[in-house]
Amino acid sequence: MIYNFHGLPRGHVAEIRYYRKDKGGKEILVAGRAIGNIGRYGSTRENVYDNDPLSYFVPEDNKEEFIALDLGKGNESTVTKIKYWPRNDDNSVKALKVYSLYYWDDVWKKISESKANQDKKIVFKDVTGNSLLLLKENNRGLENRIFTYKNDKQIFW
Repeated sequence: MIYNFHGLPRGHVAEIRYYRKDKGGKEILVAGRAIGNIGRYGSTRENVYDNDPLSYFVPEDNKEEFIALDLGKGNESTVTKIKYWPRNDDNSVKALKVYSLYYWDDVWKKISESKANQDKKIVFKDVTGNSLLLLKENNRGLENRIFTYKNDKQIFW
């Protein structure tokens, strides 16, 4: 199973997961050994298959233009599903995670905490109008963008 990044501007990728069906028909993760471009800056090809969407692969220049999962001889498999994550900072809203909302008043001041629902929506009450806001997930994601609201639309800065 090969990810070819020839011609892509960067080739950065966080995760690729391949699935197959076991004898009982249950979908399971395909395991193997990472091969191809080794990567650089500590962001190696193994990161693509480590089940951590915050680690990622950065290809080494002028080397192989692919990474792959070697299943080993005799372990051929029919892939039933592929999941792909581009390099990211894991800052999207996740169902059932707790978030804190802050506003700027010479320092960041916490308004309150709220838990995202199954539809990945969060409701905060008593938010000061015309404020510069910052939303943070309480456990993951370090890079956050400030925003305001204007005419019921979120505007990122």
